[in-house]
Amino acid sequence: KAANSTTMEESEIPEDLFFAHQVTTNACATQAILSVIFNAAALTTEQKGSTLAEFQSFTKDFPPSLKGVAISSSEEVKKIHNSFSRQDAFLQEGKMVVPTGDEEAFHFVAYVPINGVVYELDGLQKGPIVVGSVPESEDGPIPGWLTVARSAIQERMGHFGATAIKFNLMGVIQDKRIGASDEVLAQEEAKRKEWVLENERRRHNYVPLCMAMLQELAKLGKLEKLTQEAKERQAAKRNLKKA
Repeated sequence: KAANSTTMEESEIPEDLFFAHQVTTNACATQAILSVIFNAAALTTEQKGSTLAEFQSFTKDFPPSLKGVAISSSEEVKKIHNSFSRQDAFLQEGKMVVPTGDEEAFHFVAYVPINGVVYELDGLQKGPIVVGSVPESEDGPIPGWLTVARSAIQERMGHFGATAIKFNLMGVIQDKRIGASDEVLAQEEAKRKEWVLENERRRHNYVPLCMAMLQELAKLGKLEKLTQEAKERQAAKRNLKKA
């Protein structure tokens, strides 16, 4: 949240602004994408698709908390979300490994322009965050609202220091295959084939392979030495961070 931004109360939320509370763990990326789509006034019902268009119409008058419940209860949304979720690979006697609380937390929010105002939509906040007003005149090829959003993002990133690099900045854009030349269309189709393969690899359970490799290293008498070297490298990294 930028220093000069303001969090709105539920009663202040404009009727044409879709804002939902996040009620499901690890759903922030999906919810951020939905926030962009549902607040894109230029998108037609056909472009949104019947599932999302009907969902938006159905939840239009819901309060933020109930909108969040509707998202988490949507079988269609859950199905798509889970198709990209990473499997929890490590099991111990049939039970999941309990997080220690030291894991790094990552969170996605959305920035959208509505009626001349730029909002940050974070489902973990009580309401939309007013980032700033869109300039009346735009200079250059970059839309004015992006300039406002960029300043807020840069300010937030600045809080973590110049060496912090764990940020993702993504835009929801029109499918590049629409109206594309044959060359561009072929490139985009090739990308999508790669994305399918990447997603399959990301979701694959590599634990059996890792266990087999560890067992083989143990048979060769190399496991203890490699383990000690790995511990030393990790200790060196921790000391470097503290320095």
